[in-house]
Order: sequence, then C-alpha cells, then structure tokens
Amino acid sequence: MILQRLQIANFRCITDLDLSLTSPVSVIAGPNGAGKTSLIEAAYYATRGRSFRQPRSERLVRHGQSTFRIVATLQLAGRERRVGLEYGRGVHRIRIDGADARNLADISGKLVLQVIEPEIHHLVAEGPEGRRRFLDYGVFHVEPRYLPAWQRYRKTLKQRNAVLRAGGSAAELETWDQALVAAGELIDGYRNGYAQLLREPIAETASRLGLDRIDVGYRPGWEAGQTMLNALAANVDRDRQLRQTTVGPHRADLRVTWSGRLAKSVVSRGQQKLLASSLILAQARLLAGLKNDEAVMLVDDPAAELDSGALARLMRELEDMPGQLVITGLDANIPGLPESHDVFHVEHGALQPEP
Repeated sequence: MILQRLQIANFRCITDLDLSLTSPVSVIAGPNGAGKTSLIEAAYYATRGRSFRQPRSERLVRHGQSTFRIVATLQLAGRERRVGLEYGRGVHRIRIDGADARNLADISGKLVLQVIEPEIHHLVAEGPEGRRRFLDYGVFHVEPRYLPAWQRYRKTLKQRNAVLRAGGSAAELETWDQALVAAGELIDGYRNGYAQLLREPIAETASRLGLDRIDVGYRPGWEAGQTMLNALAANVDRDRQLRQTTVGPHRADLRVTWSGRLAKSVVSRGQQKLLASSLILAQARLLAGLKNDEAVMLVDDPAAELDSGALARLMRELEDMPGQLVITGLDANIPGLPESHDVFHVEHGALQPEP
C-alpha cells in the first residue's frame, strides 16, 4: 500500500484517530457528520499541505483546541516515508522522516494523489483558478524545471504589481517585463505541452463515463497570436488603471468544451461531476503511467449527484485505476466495489468496532 497509516489529532471533528490501511481498497463508512470527509481531508492535507475544502488551515483545528496534528506513513519507491504536520496558533511545522522540512515537495513530487468529492463539479463549473491548480499539479510531476520557473514568475509578478501600484515609470515596468516574460514563457510552454498530453486521455475517460465529444484546450492568459511581451505592452494602460498585471500565466485556463461549446453552460450538475471526475481520473492514470507507479484515489461520497447508471460507470473507472482507493459512504454497501476490500466504521470522529 502507498498510504499505510494515518494518525490524526484535533483535526475538524476528529479527536484522536489511528487508521492502518492494508488493502488496495478501503471503505470508510458512517452517518453524515461522523468524520468520514474529515479523514479523507486529513489524508489529502498530509501529502499536499493544504485542504481541498478550506483554504485557511487555522479553521481546520478542532473547536477548543490550539493545534491539529497529522502523521502519514507512506510507501514510496520501495521506501517507507513518514510525514508529520502540526498547525495552529503560532505553530506551522512539517517533518519528513524525522527531520524538519520547509515544504512537502519531496513527498508530493513522488506521490500521485487525487481526490473526487461532492464539490468536484466546481472544477468545471467555476472560474479558471481551480483548473490552473489542476494543470499545475500535473506539470509539477512531469517537468522538474517547472516549480523553479513558477516561483520566479510569482516573485517577479509581485514586483511588477508593486511598480503599478506605485505609479512607476515605463522604464521600471520594462525592467520587470523582461524577467516576467522569461519565466512566463517557460511556464506557458510546459503547461501547453502537458495539456496536449492530457487531451486524449480526458476525452477517452469522459466517453467511458457517458460524455462523448468532450475536448480540452489550453488558454495561455493572453490573446492568441500575440507574444506575452506584446500582450503586456498592449495592456499597460489597463494594468496601470487596475494597478495589477492583467495578462500572463496567472490568468491561464484549461477550457473544457462539449461539442465545441463551453461545457459548464450545457451539461447538468451530475454531468459536471462526471466531467470533472474525468479530468481527475485521466490525470491520475497519465501520471501513474509516466512515473511507472501507482496512484492514491480519495473518493468522498461517490453517489452524490449521480444516478445509478452514472455511479456504476464511475465505480468501474475507479476499479480500473492502478493503485489504492480510499472511499467513503453512508454504509459499506457501495455499488460496484471490488469484492475484496477493508471496511472501517467512523462515528463521532472515531473508529468504531466492526458491527
């Protein structure tokens, strides 16, 4: 197993929970509010360093407590790795294999972990920020030069925006423009190449989930036919007015279409969930294949928003994924589960004995 053990203290509604996973498929069953989603969220946080539900980590601390703690034991590249995180008032600590660490890049760069949860339709239905994060996660895994380029870009963008807010001269802006373009064009090239790799797997996965004629196209964050440098020059008056940089990779998008039309405007809520799941599943399968490794899929309440036929198709896709599946449900009888799986019951934020 990739994710072998999860120890959680004072996270959301969980007081103290110690979960050992020994099967490729694990089911976390329990009533609403029992702590199932919190358990999935803690597993995600332990390997990504953030929540998929709440952007502010301080709000994840259990009521009445000052900090939360998560420890995950992983098997990566034939080696056991131990990741510990503690967060709270005045505390933000990461430890990897017993040593303090600045971030989780050493772990997250080696582990393909994805989540499908009831709000996953936002990946399709809402603005481009979530799709940029989705795209960047994949590029980070396949291109080791991407993260340094993105860090340079973000630093330079901050400096250029500071010049805009201060009403700086054209010469000052041009100085930052050169550095911004140098990093921005690298980012754009890496993203565009990865988006092309994803295009066919997404279409094929969506088709198996009952959504034909799905396509994705990468939008770089400026008008087609322009260079980034020309786009910055063409928008300088607008940037000065708004006091921020309005073109560049930080405005990029992965456009998802159905029969040539923007998908979010023509498909139902349930179809949006299936379509977003197609993106997640296609990316996990692609990255696992490129790394010659397995993926961890965290799936929270798969039946939400789906009819029985759609749920059956989603479960078939999950069963065919190479790797480990951790899935939650109101009870353990989730249609389409493989015959061999472990079941854990959670209630009031704690594991319960087998009924």
